[in-house]
Amino acid sequence: MANAPSVSTAWTNTTAVTDYSGACRLDSVKVRCNPDAAAASYLMLWDSITATPGTTAPDFAVLLPASTATRTTEVNINFGGIVCATGVQSFVATAANGGTAATTSAPQRVEVRVSQGG
Repeated sequence: MANAPSVSTAWTNTTAVTDYSGACRLDSVKVRCNPDAAAASYLMLWDSITATPGTTAPDFAVLLPASTATRTTEVNINFGGIVCATGVQSFVATAANGGTAATTSAPQRVEVRVSQGG
């Protein structure tokens, strides 16, 4: 059974967002990019509820490039129901596997969609 998406619009240094706690399937992530992003940012995802960005290596990392005239404004990533035994956490950072939260270059919105049960 699909849940309502977990929605994030801001991130705090070294604090991952717990999008779902418990066994689940990671279905998809929708990212609304920041049209004024002067630098790239990185969306990281964990099969965890205790991840520490900058310390815990992510299970998935997605580069969100800086704004350009040809960059898309929305990115949809289909994970196809990847099984997560513990839960799902997300974080947007200024560097790959970094612990510093993206602020001025962060996306406007990140929606993480999961289905209950593994």
